Amino acid sequence: MLNMDPLSRYLRPSSRFGVVWWLISITLCAVSAWGTVVLYHQHKSIEQEKKNLFRMQQATRVIVRPAPTRTEREAQLQWAALRQELNYSWYPIFAGLEQTANEGIALLEFLPDKASASLTLHGTARGVDALTDYLDALHREPVFKEVYLSHQKKVQQGPLTTLDFEIRLKIS
Repeated sequence: MLNMDPLSRYLRPSSRFGVVWWLISITLCAVSAWGTVVLYHQHKSIEQEKKNLFRMQQATRVIVRPAPTRTEREAQLQWAALRQELNYSWYPIFAGLEQTANEGIALLEFLPDKASASLTLHGTARGVDALTDYLDALHREPVFKEVYLSHQKKVQQGPLTTLDFEIRLKIS
C-alpha cells in the first residue's frame, strides 16, 4: 500500500464524471420520491372511487325477495288475524255488559262474532221478570242494538225452576 499524506488527495486529479454521478443519483432519488407521492395520491383517489361506487351500487341495487311459500302465506294470514284480534277494542262491550249486570241473571257463555258485529249470550235466569229486566237493560245500552231473545227454556232442578236463555244482539 502506498503511504499517502493527508494532503495528497488534493493533489490527485479530480474525476470528470464524479459530480455528474452525484447529480444523477440525487435527481433519481428526487424523481423516485416524487413518483412515490404521485402514486400514493392516485391510490387514495382510486380507493375513494371504489367506496363511492360500492355505495352507489348498494343504493341502486334491487333487492329481490323470494315469493313466500304457501305455508308462509298461511302463517302470515294467521298472524294478521291474531294482530287484528289483539287490536280489537273489547272494552265498550264488557263495560256495557257490566252496566246491565243483574242478580237474577247468570251469564254462562259469551260468543262474539266480529265479522257480523254480533254477540250471542247464553245463561240462566231466576224467572221471567229477571229475564225481561235484563233484556230492557241491554236495550238501553248504546253499545248494543237489535237485542232479542232467540231462545228460552224452563229447567226444573229440584225445587228450583230457572230459565235457560239465548240472547242475540248487534254491536254498534
